[in-house]
Amino acid sequence: MNMTNNEPINQLIDRLRTRATIRRQISGRKSVQEGKPDRLADLLDEAANELETLQVFASNASGYCTVLREECLASHARVAEFLIRRSLKAE
Repeated sequence: MNMTNNEPINQLIDRLRTRATIRRQISGRKSVQEGKPDRLADLLDEAANELETLQVFASNASGYCTVLREECLASHARVAEFLIRRSLKAE
């Protein structure tokens, strides 16, 4: 999954929620007639919520990885500088 483009996942979340809403509005459904919760609609909403949570988690993890990569590069630069100075002293 491309972490920089959340459009496909956002569309899926919207479709899950839309379908849940539609199910709850169909007057011929037994759960609607009895005023009871629609278990499948509830699962669709739960799946949409979980996808949003995972999306936030993935976004945070991506940012954390960027920070780690930058720190790693800085560390490599310091090691390279140390090795260059050491080799210059040896000459």
